[in-house]
Amino acid sequence: APGTELATVNEKIANNKKALYEFFRIARPQGDPAAKQVSNRSLLDFRLNSNLEIREMYGRKNAVRGTKRLGEPPSTQVRPGGVADLGAEILSNRNPKTVNLGIMVAGNSGLPGGDLANRDGPITAADKNHKGQEESIVANAILTKYGDDEKEQSEFWKATIGGAWGLSGQPNKTSRATLQRVDFVKSEDVNDYNGCNIVPDCQLEGKAHAGHRGARYNAHLFFANSVNASKGRNAQSTLTRTCNEKAVNDYDFFKECIKVKLRSSLDAMALGGVTHALVAKLSCGINAGPHKAQINKDFAGILQEVLNEPVGPNRELRGQYFEEVIIADRG
Repeated sequence: APGTELATVNEKIANNKKALYEFFRIARPQGDPAAKQVSNRSLLDFRLNSNLEIREMYGRKNAVRGTKRLGEPPSTQVRPGGVADLGAEILSNRNPKTVNLGIMVAGNSGLPGGDLANRDGPITAADKNHKGQEESIVANAILTKYGDDEKEQSEFWKATIGGAWGLSGQPNKTSRATLQRVDFVKSEDVNDYNGCNIVPDCQLEGKAHAGHRGARYNAHLFFANSVNASKGRNAQSTLTRTCNEKAVNDYDFFKECIKVKLRSSLDAMALGGVTHALVAKLSCGINAGPHKAQINKDFAGILQEVLNEPVGPNRELRGQYFEEVIIADRG
């Protein structure tokens, strides 16, 4: 029926606004339908599906304008403690009242929390130094707030990322069925990588740099479960069961999937009021497969392209909605 598509778009916009207001405490316009909790989880599943939705959402935000020199690539900052130390450094060098920090987590499409999801016991201090970015950040957030209390750790996990996405395990341990209802192995649609999951108001602490070790700060975590072009050691591996066949053989497709994930994650950050975005090098490590050298060379340029795309109602660029965008790496 005429108007049905627009009505559906408006409903999605209202739902996204409601979620954003609830989790990021954006001032609500009078009469806005945002009074109730979105779900029982402390997790937001964010996805915009059309340019109309994007313009409508950005139309409710004020572009920062002028603080970012457009066309200049985002800087890459390397710290021994990775993003945890960089976050602490940013908060210590700036007025905390003017900083709303967002951390992009290089998530796993098949298993929320990566290796931590298979633990029999509690998360420990050693996990904060896990070689995986996702595992180290999740461990940091859990330990900073709950310490070694296994019950509290478990409750946080269940209330946030546990079982929120990933392989369903059905009908068997080699199945490619996911809670996202996407077969990532056979997918040829870049939009299957549109969206991110957000855990707001986490506490983290610096861990490696002497000046920031133990320094606590608040940040929102944006789980960006990007494309995987690498198989695991066996058929049961989550890597094998999410390894995209087209991405393995088609670098342009692989790169476009990363762009889609960057767009949706940065949109969620901007619309949630994040001022300082710490960006993960998505699909540049174990998930890069045969493209590791090339994607690490190209990543900063890809991010720059995404930041320079017009998204606002008056063609404001995505990058204009942030004070700073930094690629966070671990040395």
